[in-house]
Amino acid sequence: MHDGQSSGQGMAEVVQTEFKSIGGEVVAFQAITPGESDYSAALADIASKSPQAIFFGGYTSEGVVIVNQMKQSGLEGVIFFGDDGTFGQDFLDRTGANGEGAYSTSLIPPASDAKAKFDAAYLAAYGQPAGKLSPYSWTAYDAAAVLIKNIESVAVLSGGKLYIPRAALVAAVRGTKDYQGLSGTITCDATGECSASGPVFNIDQGGKWVEAPK
Repeated sequence: MHDGQSSGQGMAEVVQTEFKSIGGEVVAFQAITPGESDYSAALADIASKSPQAIFFGGYTSEGVVIVNQMKQSGLEGVIFFGDDGTFGQDFLDRTGANGEGAYSTSLIPPASDAKAKFDAAYLAAYGQPAGKLSPYSWTAYDAAAVLIKNIESVAVLSGGKLYIPRAALVAAVRGTKDYQGLSGTITCDATGECSASGPVFNIDQGGKWVEAPK
């Protein structure tokens, strides 16, 4: 399932392709409309195909509705597996017991002095630990840092005004290589996809996210 947005649908398409490549069978590929409070019709349609698990590409708001309606839609016992958009305390709070056994990914960086300093500064600024309000606390910081670094490299000062050539900035970001960020060493490809450390797989156990066994 996916929310029809570029990120959520894109991840669902990747999961579909990779799952098929290792011999898995995809019995449905279902889009939902973001912001709605009832996905029971879509879930019932999927239930008729007897899946063993549902991967959802999207965010907490829709993921919560899906999880809370799975049992009544004939999907009791089916595993819910969300992407990093569903990771966080909000998902746990809003799904309660329904979320037990659900999976989600996260991109929490490994421990480092830089991460410790960031976490302390974030807590001081917002009164909440990094990662609670959004699963993207660290990666968003890295994304902004990469963008600022490349802006500095392509910006042109002319006539007292600062110009940032758009095409040059796009090329610079896509050419980023071995940038050391909070989330690891960041390298971007020709489409602008940037990666560092791989995702961590988590499972909801007793209302807490814990790293899933490998």
